[in-house]
Amino acid sequence: MTELNNLEGQLEIEIGNGHHYTNPTSKVPMVELHVDSHPTFHAQMNATTQFGGNLSVRMPPDTKPLICFGQDECIFKQFLFTGKAWSAPDGTKPVIPKDEGLGVMISAFVSREFGFGMKVSAEDLQKVNECRQGKKYSDESAAMDKRGTSAKQPLKSSPFVVQFEYGINAEGYWTYDRMCLQIEVCIDVLQGLHPHYDYVFLFDHLCGHDRQRPDSLNHHTLNKGFRGGQTKMRSSKILRAASFLGQYEHPQKLKVGDNQQLVFLTLDQEGPFYPSTEQRATKMNHKSRESENRTKVKSKTELLVDELALKGVCPEDPKSLKKQEVLELAAHNDLQKSKQFTVDALRHLQTSV
Repeated sequence: MTELNNLEGQLEIEIGNGHHYTNPTSKVPMVELHVDSHPTFHAQMNATTQFGGNLSVRMPPDTKPLICFGQDECIFKQFLFTGKAWSAPDGTKPVIPKDEGLGVMISAFVSREFGFGMKVSAEDLQKVNECRQGKKYSDESAAMDKRGTSAKQPLKSSPFVVQFEYGINAEGYWTYDRMCLQIEVCIDVLQGLHPHYDYVFLFDHLCGHDRQRPDSLNHHTLNKGFRGGQTKMRSSKILRAASFLGQYEHPQKLKVGDNQQLVFLTLDQEGPFYPSTEQRATKMNHKSRESENRTKVKSKTELLVDELALKGVCPEDPKSLKKQEVLELAAHNDLQKSKQFTVDALRHLQTSV
């Protein structure tokens, strides 16, 4: 209280600032101030505490302290600041590069407690590697794509600052796969070294950060009508009527607790519910006729070789012919390079050969 009164008297701190309370043990009046309330508090707390301050007396019991991390990425280019150069007295100056040169991308985490990145000693790395041994990444496909294995490998350095040469001819670009692997390794380090804390991570909204699951529920990938190429989405459970079910009633309306299937299952032979029975039968019959009478365009070299063999002008080893030789033989024997064949005719042609 004496220190606070002196600071308030010198107008170095706002009067009435802080949380006033009485120490339950010593019954001495106390005041709790934030470490940012005065510039001198930082030096005092850094010298006496681990993370530059004490926990608040108002912190609920059985609650872990929260450490906040922020992440961002940045590109550093070799000749980014060399667009201009000094000229010597005689007018000479160095050659200015025409491009920005090689680029290095850095993805780093920063926090108030650990600063830029996080220094991890060799002993701490060994401790973390023991905790990671025999485990796999949560996103195994991302690990397989970027690291060639889904198993967690021993760490050799701190993962809180990662750099790589970006570019299509280098190590690629910053994507969701790189982000999720980096944050999982950082979490492994924090849980292995500081398990008595909780953590929150903040990211900017980057297109590489918001990738969805392959079977995610996304209305942008839905087609308006039946058939056609569509994404196979996962099922969704109706948890409640509000925001799940519409206001209109009909016989096919789902109920709370049902699983809504976003794709037709094997037993769903009738197709969508909105066409009539005759319309569904017509679509199915039309689809069957299409599969029977669909055509192919004979433009591949092997189909020309088949027809040349029927004319007896193909050598004993047709596979030895090059594409240009096949085309010349076809032209010499008045064969069309592009010709319609039904599936049945093609099968007959192949069995005849």
